[in-house]
Formats: sequence, C-alpha cells, structure tokens
Amino acid sequence: HQGHEATEKMSKEMFSMIDTNRDGKVTMEEYTKEKNDKFTRYDKDKDGALTFEEHKQMAAEIHDKAERKAS
Repeated sequence: HQGHEATEKMSKEMFSMIDTNRDGKVTMEEYTKEKNDKFTRYDKDKDGALTFEEHKQMAAEIHDKAERKAS
C-alpha cells in the first residue's frame, strides 16, 4: 500500500509540473514542451541527439530523484 501512495504522490507532482496553465489537464503542447525541455537539458553537446551516455545520465538522475521523493 505504501508503494501505491508513493506512486500517487509522484504522479501528482509530475502532472503538476507538466500542467503549466493549471487547468487540471495536460495538453499535447504542455507534454511536448516538458519532454523537449528535458531532452535539451540532457543533450550536453547540443547536437540534437542523445548519446547513450547522455541518456544514461538522464535515467540515473530521474531514478535518483524518484527514490528521494519515495523515501
């Protein structure tokens, strides 16, 4: 049950970050912007593509952030 509560909390936080106009819905524009911003942040060499190393860094940071929020 505790895992479900952590997932619920994380989902609400993520939704809130993406729902930039706070209307209780995430549009394709909001979703795409959030993903594009994340991609740009991890594309360290700014070549318009993620290398495996850049992707691995992104995945590690997302995992670490999720673990911190769950505990």
